[in-house]
Amino acid sequence: EDALCASEAVAEGVMRHAYPEVIQHLKTLQREGSATILLSGNIEPMLAALGAHLGSAVVGTTMESVRGRYTGKVVGQVCVL
Repeated sequence: EDALCASEAVAEGVMRHAYPEVIQHLKTLQREGSATILLSGNIEPMLAALGAHLGSAVVGTTMESVRGRYTGKVVGQVCVL
C-alpha cells in the first residue's frame, strides 16, 4: 500500500513537470502501434503509476520483498544504462 501511494505521488510530480511535446510524441507513437517502455534505475514499484499514466510498460530495479515488505536488497542488478 505504501509503495502504491509513493508511486502515485511520483507519477503526479513527474507528470506536472513533463514536457507536453514528449507526452504528445509518446501518445502518437502508441496510436501508430509502437510499444513504449519506461526504462529507469528507479525501483519498479515507484515506476508503476507513471507507466500507467503514460500507457507504457516499465523496466526498473527489482527489490527483494519478504512477507510484503521490502528488505532494501536489490534482486539481480540495478537497472542502469
